[in-house]
Amino acid sequence: MENSIKKYNNPFYSLGYPNFRLYWVGMCISNIGTWMQNIALPWLALTTTNNPFLVSLVSASQFIPTLLLSLFSGAILDRVNKKRVLIITQVGFLLVSLSFVIMIYLDWLNFGLMIVLSFIYGIFNAFDSPCRQSFIYELVEQKEDLPNAVALNSMAFNAARVIGPSIAGIIMTKFGASSCFLINSISFLFVLVSLFFIKTHPEQVENPIGKNIIENIKDGLIYIKNSSVLSLSLIILLIVATFIPNFNVLNSAFAKYVLNGNETTFGYLMSFMGIGAFFGALLFATASRRGPSRKILYTVSILCGIFTFLCGTVNNLFTAGIFHILNGFCYILTLSNVNSTLQINTENRYRGRVMSIYSLFLNGTTPLGNLYAGFFAERFNPRVAFYSCGLAGLIFIGIITLLRPNSIKEYLQIKKE
Repeated sequence: MENSIKKYNNPFYSLGYPNFRLYWVGMCISNIGTWMQNIALPWLALTTTNNPFLVSLVSASQFIPTLLLSLFSGAILDRVNKKRVLIITQVGFLLVSLSFVIMIYLDWLNFGLMIVLSFIYGIFNAFDSPCRQSFIYELVEQKEDLPNAVALNSMAFNAARVIGPSIAGIIMTKFGASSCFLINSISFLFVLVSLFFIKTHPEQVENPIGKNIIENIKDGLIYIKNSSVLSLSLIILLIVATFIPNFNVLNSAFAKYVLNGNETTFGYLMSFMGIGAFFGALLFATASRRGPSRKILYTVSILCGIFTFLCGTVNNLFTAGIFHILNGFCYILTLSNVNSTLQINTENRYRGRVMSIYSLFLNGTTPLGNLYAGFFAERFNPRVAFYSCGLAGLIFIGIITLLRPNSIKEYLQIKKE
């Protein structure tokens, strides 16, 4: 796709593809509902249990299925129609969110049911997340426009990260947490409608492979291992995704126990993170024609650790907002650069498996990170939890740099394999 507006670095030029435009609009709406639920659930868990560590268990239960199933889901996705998978997962999300609404309305919801419903939600997400990541490739005809599409996908997610928590804080205060779950249920209908109108060619989505799933998984892991670009990008993602994005757990406790706030305070903290992430995604989308930068990826991954540490030093909402904005900005630049690097440097027949590892490291490690953060928040306080998460990220990036100095040097010098 060529048009004059691309010459001016228009960050929205990949919306010129009808399939991607339909998908993007549907996901924009759905992401707002998802973030409303993401805010409502930890606050509901905290007010029910009054225990930050139990909140971390509820959050972790959403991501344990990703940890267990991502390798299998990637092998399956390389063999099936991804649009059909997305339809199934959206229906599943809708039913789980409605179950929350019913349980809250009937006053049946307790800590155990939160764990169960969150785990079921995570099962669908184990297939949905890598499928959405790899499906973008099929919606953009000219592959040089793929980084822009990836950036717009991140922008939609992070615009929702700003809008969703802000609305959720108001909705929860006036109407209760169940309203957030209900709105999220309705939002999935927009994705289902957009998927109905998206038309892809069978040869674009079907990729039959004459091996069993275990052999496919093994081939995918060997493929990643043999590419320094893929393997090092994923290692950086693994470190950052484990220790940095534990804000659902930490911010609920930080808002209540450090800032002496309420649901609205929690929503503001999450929105600050989203504001930074949105502008990070916008910057990446504007510069996407140049492709992902590994030097920027390495730098912002270090800054994520620094700003996470600094989040624990603040005493007021304004200062907390500044560090959350900076952290969100660096975090989304890390994710966008990793995602685009993987998409550009991956053969299409391995795409589902590579992006499943991306989803595994992005979401599957969240239970470990949540439990790590929740332990320090419960045993000490939310400040110490922020300190420990930031330091852990910095230490592990330092270890990788010391253990593989030549690989890191080569990785940062080579622009594209």
